[in-house]
Amino acid sequence: IVTGLIGALSKTMLARYTWWLVSTIAFIFVLYYLLTSLRSAAEQRSEEVQSTFNTLTALVAVLWTAYPILWIVGTEGAAVVGLGVET
Repeated sequence: IVTGLIGALSKTMLARYTWWLVSTIAFIFVLYYLLTSLRSAAEQRSEEVQSTFNTLTALVAVLWTAYPILWIVGTEGAAVVGLGVET
């Protein structure tokens, strides 16, 4: 989140894209940890905990994956889509 903020506040496009890349790589590590180690830990819990974990994991994976995509094509990145679509 902090690297995304730094990217948004950067003046040059190279700096923005560099910080976007750093942010996206950090996100991939978080997502990997969520889908591997944490999923294994959840599988050792009750059926209710597993179900809740799987639901929340799916929400996080989908919504958090949308953010870097919208950032890169939105007004902060390449400006392919307008602010209304980005929002």
